[in-house]
Amino acid sequence: MNGKCLRFISLLLCFLIMASFMYGCGNENSGGNSTKAGDAGSNSSSSADNTTVKDTSKLVIKVWNQDPDPTTKLTRMNKENAPDLWCKKWFELCEAYMGRPLEFENEWVDQKDAAQKQMVYISSGISHDVITNDACLFEEEMKLGERGLLVDITKYDLPYYGPMLEYGDGTNRAKMQSTNGAVYGFAKGSISPWETTFQQYLYRFDVLKKNGLKPAKDMNELYVLLKKLKELYPQSYPFGNNQFAVDHLFWVNKVPNSGIFFDTKGIFFDGTKYFYSPTDKADMFKKTVEYVRKLYTEGLLDTDFMAPVQGNAKAFTDKTFVVGTHLAEETDYSNANYPDVEWGAAPMPLGFDGEKGYQFWSFYEGPEFLFGSNRWISSKSKNIEEIVKLLDYQYSDEMLDWTNWGIEGITYVKGADGKKEYVPEIMNLPIAEREAKKSELLGKSSKSANPTDCDLGSWEPRGSISGSIPYYDGSNFVSRQDSRINFFEFTAQHNNAIPLPNDRAPAKLVRLTTDQQDTVNNIMSPVQTYLQENVLKFITGKRDIGEYDSFLTELKKMGDINAAVKIYNDKLAEVLKNTKK
Repeated sequence: MNGKCLRFISLLLCFLIMASFMYGCGNENSGGNSTKAGDAGSNSSSSADNTTVKDTSKLVIKVWNQDPDPTTKLTRMNKENAPDLWCKKWFELCEAYMGRPLEFENEWVDQKDAAQKQMVYISSGISHDVITNDACLFEEEMKLGERGLLVDITKYDLPYYGPMLEYGDGTNRAKMQSTNGAVYGFAKGSISPWETTFQQYLYRFDVLKKNGLKPAKDMNELYVLLKKLKELYPQSYPFGNNQFAVDHLFWVNKVPNSGIFFDTKGIFFDGTKYFYSPTDKADMFKKTVEYVRKLYTEGLLDTDFMAPVQGNAKAFTDKTFVVGTHLAEETDYSNANYPDVEWGAAPMPLGFDGEKGYQFWSFYEGPEFLFGSNRWISSKSKNIEEIVKLLDYQYSDEMLDWTNWGIEGITYVKGADGKKEYVPEIMNLPIAEREAKKSELLGKSSKSANPTDCDLGSWEPRGSISGSIPYYDGSNFVSRQDSRINFFEFTAQHNNAIPLPNDRAPAKLVRLTTDQQDTVNNIMSPVQTYLQENVLKFITGKRDIGEYDSFLTELKKMGDINAAVKIYNDKLAEVLKNTKK
């Protein structure tokens, strides 16, 4: 072989090597098909012409799960063995979206033991793809994420969950993310088409209209109305028949202390700082105690006002005429056996100062997340990208309708305007029977389960199933027949209170560590116990109201209240500092 030939062959080999190298580099960086940093377990492969081939094999997801009655739940669930129509529809929707069959292998634990068992499970090594953490503390989630045990889902495409995470004033993301901006799972929460509240006042409209009376506009009018009702019905206790009613009187006057009638520590936010009503707003708190005492002493307040919320026979027997509660759960205030009894909603009365009081549990328009995730994905899973895609889909309109409304054509229908309504088989029943009928139509049983349990509860169907309500708009009574709004729509349109500042940013972002919460609990538990015991004595006359100042001095000696409040205010300052960054 001569020199020219050898040089030609050498040049040809160099060309082929360079071409091969250039093709390989181009293939590696072209087409937008590179996975994001941190992706693992992709279920797609590439053919010789670099075309992505979708894996259509069954995707099996192992889940560590919890339930109040785990013995009734399926350890293996797929479309073929789904326990009811509702679950089968889930598989139909999700398999169509994923483009492949799905199956869940569940390890169920009793919900009451879940917190302890979860920590043992995690310490022994995560062996499932998805872990429920309903009982786990937010700070524990952050620690697990920082150790690299959980997937930061923000590294993946989130077409449905992502916009909700960024929704509104940023509180959803702030409640979910770590200090480095990672989000380690999917949240539970609620979603509403209105900014509204559960809380309003209910009145026996039929009794008021019969006697030419109207709902009260303020605390003074409320007292006058109750006195008149007592005169007309001497055997009655016109106001309240459960612990909600009295608690509302404190909220109306912006001195909430749920520790009197509920199990909280009584520290609230006023829009600027945290406070403890009995000491920081002592004059108004005392005035409210004196008001409740007057109602009790004059027979205007039900003597069973500390009874838990339960069946409400007095609502239909001319024993109770006014309650502070909510009508969303209308079972207790609508009874087919008493067709002439009409309970309706009216705006909250104004406080002693003539100003609007606080709402009990107000929520945003749009999605609102709880603190922390309720579904984690293990970083060891071999199917991370596919599982993220599936859980993200649970926040789509299609899946939220499935979660909250049921199945179109079976439990609900859509009108020409796109508005959803429950079917007549549900709405023609008495209010108390509608939820059960909905479950019956979906075939739900004790085995029923949302396969991912990763969703938002919607207030819209909850209001819809109660139907239109009777209400008082501040001037006129509107009957159920003439009404076109449900309870939530009423509170949105005819509200006479302001959201409790605790329910809005920045207080929404204040979350104490376990150690801080333990410190607050140790301080405030004896304080709250002493408060409850003595406020009840003042209301019922077992302690003279003239001893109230002495009581305040005694209360302050029960614990360092200022120190507990300071913990919250220091945490608030930390939140405000971080949000300015």
